[in-house]
This record gives sequence, structure tokens and C-alpha cells, in this order.
Amino acid sequence: MYSKVIGIPDFVPREDNVELENCINTEKYVKLIQEINASKVSEAEKKFLRLAATRWIQFRYDNVAQYFCTKSSPEMQKMLQRLAMVLIDFDDALENGLTNAQKFVYDLAKEQYAKLDRWDFEEDQPELSNGDN
Repeated sequence: MYSKVIGIPDFVPREDNVELENCINTEKYVKLIQEINASKVSEAEKKFLRLAATRWIQFRYDNVAQYFCTKSSPEMQKMLQRLAMVLIDFDDALENGLTNAQKFVYDLAKEQYAKLDRWDFEEDQPELSNGDN
């Protein structure tokens, strides 16, 4: 079952400390970079492929949030928020364009489902989160 409610989950810090290396998995990314570097494609193509390979970097957002709460400096916390690695404040999300992304996804779903006549958008408006849970 899918929910039409869009919101930011609450995070409750654990008692353990997390190191940065536990916040990310780069195994697939590293293998792809090695393959790209060994290829015979042009340098411009390699540059493009290296950027594309970053999509295989996996972030452990639960660990990122734990790191944010237990080990990060105020400057690191600010950068993590700026990069949307953690969502603390609705106003920050608005400032960084994240609520625009939320509206874009909703509008895209509305357009696609309207074509399929599967969702009555006048009755089933999703609740867009304002950060208050």
C-alpha cells in the first residue's frame, strides 16, 4: 500500500557514536571509477562517466543523522543541512529548495495518475509537510 502523505520522519538519536566511514558505502562507485579510468573513452567522456558514477554512492541516512547528533561540529551540522543530508527545519528546507522538489514530485504524480484516471486529485490531496510532526 502506498501513502499519499508526504512528510519528514522524526529521528530519535541512538546511544552509540557513528564514524563518518559508517555513513557511506562507496564499494560499487569505486569499482565503476576503476573501470572508467581503465577504459579507452575520451577524457571528456570519462569526466561525464565519473560524475554519473556518483549515483552509486549509498548514504546511510540513519547513520548520517546519528553522526549529526553526536559527533559533528556546528559547521559540519550546517553543511549537512545545506546538502539535505539531514532535515532539521522546514524553513531551511524551503530555503534550500527541498519543498519545491516535494511539490514537483507531487505535481508529476498528479499529472501521471490523471492520465491513468486513478487518483481523484480534488478529494485525495496529499498532506504536504510543513515540518511540524
